[in-house]
Order: sequence, then C-alpha cells, then structure tokens
Amino acid sequence: MNIYAIFGANDVPALDSRVPMAFPWSRNVGPGQWIVAHASVLPNDVYEALKATGGDIFCIVVAGRGYYGWNDKAIWDWIENASRAQ
Repeated sequence: MNIYAIFGANDVPALDSRVPMAFPWSRNVGPGQWIVAHASVLPNDVYEALKATGGDIFCIVVAGRGYYGWNDKAIWDWIENASRAQ
C-alpha cells in the first residue's frame, strides 16, 4: 500500500468522520489530519475514494514518498505496517 496524508479541511468534523469510512487503513494524527494507506499510486484516486463517502470535501491529499519526523512510536509502527499491507 502507498501512504498518503490528508489535511487542510475547512470542515474538520466532516473529514474526521469520512476518512475512516473510506480507508480501513487510516490513522488520525490530529484534528483534520490523517495518514491513510491506499493501493493507488495517484492522490486523485485517494480523493475519489474519500469523495465516494459523501461528495466533494475541501482537503489536500499528498502522496508520501518518504517520511521523517518526531512523533509517537505508534504512528511510525502504523506507517510501517500499512506500507506492508496488501
């Protein structure tokens, strides 16, 4: 699976309720901030999967081609496991 970040919503509650419906592999990292795993290599496919849960939604989808930072170990474990998921 490929890792994507979804953020930038003007309606955070809507995004926070729809992302888990669209992506079984999803993890909230803050209000309106998600990392998700999806088989597609194109961010627009990820957006279309999110859109299928209730129409257009104001957000940004960014493909993760690498990652680095400081955060809870559980998030890094999630990224590793999601990357390996089928």
